[in-house]
Amino acid sequence: MRHKERGMSKSFEQAWMSARVAMMSGGLLILAGCGGGGGGGSGAAPIAPTVPPPTTTPPITVPGNPLQISTLEVAQTHVMPATGLNLQSRNDASNNRSKQLRLVADRAALLMVTPMTTSAGIQVRARLSDGRTLGPVTLSTPTQLPPTDGGRAPYSTLKYSTLMPREWIQLGSTLELSSDGFTSTPVSVALSVTPASALKLYTAPIYLFGATHARSVVPDYRLSSFSTAGYPLDVEYREKLPIAAFAQAVAAPVTMDTVTMPARNDARYCYPAMSFGSWADYQSVQADTNARMLGLVGDLHGAAANRDDALGAGFYGYIQTRIASGAQVAASTGGGLGYVGGGASVSGGDYRPEVVYSAIFNHEMGHGYNLGHADGDYDNGDYPYPLGTKSGSTWGFDSVRNELLSTLQLPGKPCDGRVVDGSCYARTPMSGGDDDRDIARYRWTNFSDYQAATMQEWFLDKLIPDAGYAGGYKRWNRQTAAFVAPEARQRSQYGTDVLQLNQPVQTVVGSVSHFDLAPTASRTYVTPTWTGNLPRHFDPTVQADLDLMQTTNPGGWDDYYCVYNGCDYTMVASYNDGTQLRILMPIGFHEFNSATAIKPGAQDVLSTDNFAGYAVNLPTGRGGLARIQVYRTPLGAGFHVRRTAISASALGTAQYPLVNQWVPGDGNGGGTGAGGTTASFASRCQAGATVRQPPR
Repeated sequence: MRHKERGMSKSFEQAWMSARVAMMSGGLLILAGCGGGGGGGSGAAPIAPTVPPPTTTPPITVPGNPLQISTLEVAQTHVMPATGLNLQSRNDASNNRSKQLRLVADRAALLMVTPMTTSAGIQVRARLSDGRTLGPVTLSTPTQLPPTDGGRAPYSTLKYSTLMPREWIQLGSTLELSSDGFTSTPVSVALSVTPASALKLYTAPIYLFGATHARSVVPDYRLSSFSTAGYPLDVEYREKLPIAAFAQAVAAPVTMDTVTMPARNDARYCYPAMSFGSWADYQSVQADTNARMLGLVGDLHGAAANRDDALGAGFYGYIQTRIASGAQVAASTGGGLGYVGGGASVSGGDYRPEVVYSAIFNHEMGHGYNLGHADGDYDNGDYPYPLGTKSGSTWGFDSVRNELLSTLQLPGKPCDGRVVDGSCYARTPMSGGDDDRDIARYRWTNFSDYQAATMQEWFLDKLIPDAGYAGGYKRWNRQTAAFVAPEARQRSQYGTDVLQLNQPVQTVVGSVSHFDLAPTASRTYVTPTWTGNLPRHFDPTVQADLDLMQTTNPGGWDDYYCVYNGCDYTMVASYNDGTQLRILMPIGFHEFNSATAIKPGAQDVLSTDNFAGYAVNLPTGRGGLARIQVYRTPLGAGFHVRRTAISASALGTAQYPLVNQWVPGDGNGGGTGAGGTTASFASRCQAGATVRQPPR
């Protein structure tokens, strides 16, 4: 697949990024967009050599023990020495750093041993850090080594092997090997193991312009409901990633019969932020669906909604729309879009008959786990293998299929853009290698070892639940290879102390046009109930809440909640039992770290800075939602500038005006928008541009 960069307007991108920077702790996110199409060219790929480049380790011997080991390798996602792999791109080498790929605890691993002489009855057992031993088991002979994918030549004809159970692969585990029943001192090999990282992936179905969940082209969004020749996709996906556990949840569908977009003012089109009522109308101005919906998915992932950036969580938005014929289809979005390291991505139609969870899904979520485009990264010095191939990678492994995965291209598949030093290599999911796999047995091609190491770092930097640590979470320090407790300041920004996991929630999503300059762009939509997270919200009418926000106490943010964009809007959720929740949202129109200065673009109807999106998770019950109202409450972005609570009775006055509201009768239409008409703009459009006027 050839990939082309697709972008969103810089200010729209930055608004979403800066909000996420506040949630994380300073790391920037890079937008990576992808168009698609199968790789062209032809030419039969060469058959894999019998002996691949080995992972080099010195011989292992123990005086008095008859077993002498020439090589010992282990494999989860990739083959590696017991000590793991240290990998470098050109830029890594220049900066004296490396990526490390290690075994993951609580995950089965293949053991492959080459003895220096033919040996029968090689046994292995695991000695855990607490002194317990597990096993032994007897290694299989070389003829029983896991086969190579595609029926190709074996990885080795000399290696004895066994699949070690996950209980053996723990921090501090050591392997002990013997060929004499452990009567003599065994050969001892320490394993380099990282903690058992996990991923929870949320799929967010998105329905536009009259598309509905009831008419979905995907009848069941669970990965486990799909399979390739009996291989469930949720199991295969776990095998492709350097993690110990994988879980998937399907978020509530986000259904929007109207879709709002930020302003555009260039040589082709000129319009303010506005709402569109049909797919044809939306496409007539070449609206960037991926960019807009990625912003929405990022909001679902964000501070006032699921707030799970610090956890091992990902969000994938899948977009469907109703077209002019009345049919509901996967939205043709020209590929997908993902934030590098942001854990979120979106796409519409994929390029396979399975429709969903295929090439684009795997690629875009790779971006979410911190991968760039491998071919471009190689050119820039950030990926070690030419052309974005697997040419220097060790082989992969799938413990469920029990197959070793060659780095070479399969026979009969194209070699264009894949030939390195005279051999035709497979490409990766991040460089158009979507079909470089045994299609009859796998949905996805595997990543390279360097990509696996990059993703492993991303997962290892996430928090791990542990009630024995203050706040209930711990994190892995990759430099010291030890667990540490997050500092109070970090915990306040992560919000995990007060984050209620797996709660029944409804999510309110929407957008605003600042100062009502483009009133049709202010819309609100409400999802059905689903199981998500409830963060600790702040009520701007309660002084104690505003004061807490500035602290590092549980529930506080060390005042990062507002600093990037301001806290200039308040949502009021009214329930049928008469109760209300008032929630200060971290969106606004103020300059970074300013209590008073307003972004110039926020007051410009043709600037993308005039538009902001939001998502808020609300508790269910209380008789159900009766009304959602959004008010402009400009509390600014000043860092550690004390904010004074506003009076609840002042909401709806000229000082704190109503921007938009939703009642159940509005359904999926988003409400009526803000009052008034769109500010004049046509005289400022570029000559020759197509001018679009909002409905009012």
